[in-house]
Amino acid sequence: MDWWPGLQETEGASPAQMLRGDGQTTSGSDRKARNDHAASVTHARRVLAEYLDQHRLAIEDELRNRAESVADTSAVTDPEYVAGLRGSIGAGLDYALSPLTCSEQHLPDVPAVILTQARLAARNGVRLEAIMRRCSAYRTVIKKVSIEVAVTLGLVGVIDLSGLIRAEGALFERLMEKVAETYTSEESWATSRDMRQFSLVRRLLAGEDVDTSELGYELSVFHIAAIVRGTGSSSVVKGLASALDCVVLTVKNGDGATWAWLGRREPPPIGQIEELIAGVWPSSVNLALGEPNPGLDGWRRSHRQAAAAFPVALHTPGTPVGDSMAMP
Repeated sequence: MDWWPGLQETEGASPAQMLRGDGQTTSGSDRKARNDHAASVTHARRVLAEYLDQHRLAIEDELRNRAESVADTSAVTDPEYVAGLRGSIGAGLDYALSPLTCSEQHLPDVPAVILTQARLAARNGVRLEAIMRRCSAYRTVIKKVSIEVAVTLGLVGVIDLSGLIRAEGALFERLMEKVAETYTSEESWATSRDMRQFSLVRRLLAGEDVDTSELGYELSVFHIAAIVRGTGSSSVVKGLASALDCVVLTVKNGDGATWAWLGRREPPPIGQIEELIAGVWPSSVNLALGEPNPGLDGWRRSHRQAAAAFPVALHTPGTPVGDSMAMP
């Protein structure tokens, strides 16, 4: 297995010893009894599962690397999405290997953490096609690892590999179906929600007296408005809000841009904003910022300032522009 040499190494008992069930040599009738026991499918599957579990960190790293090579999502900076990637990969590995330890009648449901990640992907603009490519990459790696480890441990003649691969394939088909269903449902809900929120925000900006409870955003605090456009722009704004300890309101304006407000009870630290942005803002993202302003009137004023600066920002991707702030 030259593509992953570390997989050949194991601590403690050797693969052959694991197959026998202990670390002792055997002979005569004892050898025959132990070989008969090792030949059982249940025991062999358990041996394979234990060996894979010993190397799960390396397997997860390989899964992560392969997935990023076919569908790079590094532009997404939503902390919840990024944190969920590792958990969903581990849960997906357990799910894919469940046929080794579960009967066909008791295979698990698709893990909730994976479906949550599908919802987060929809909210962050990760395309469903990219998710499906990642799932296919996971399946390819897990199948390859399972076969190569079975060969290494001498289990090929004991385990029905074709049956195991069919079971894993059926699980992945179920996973991809549920992921697509969850993603599409979230995307549809988000679209209708975005339309409602955009309509509400436009009316509020126009000075109408409207019920703002659906916004989930406090208007009596200090605000910095932003208008952003580009790949992963909403995630970048959310990451900036998290770094500044701000709550954030984002709405899509229907023209490819996102309107955002970063709010906090104390005036947002302009120097810290400049420090966070300087030199690290994604070159694919256009950003215009308003000045910090308090209350509902300040919420409107900061947005007007960002809107005034946005035409300039469109010509300077990767360089944030402020109405009167000296941005780097």
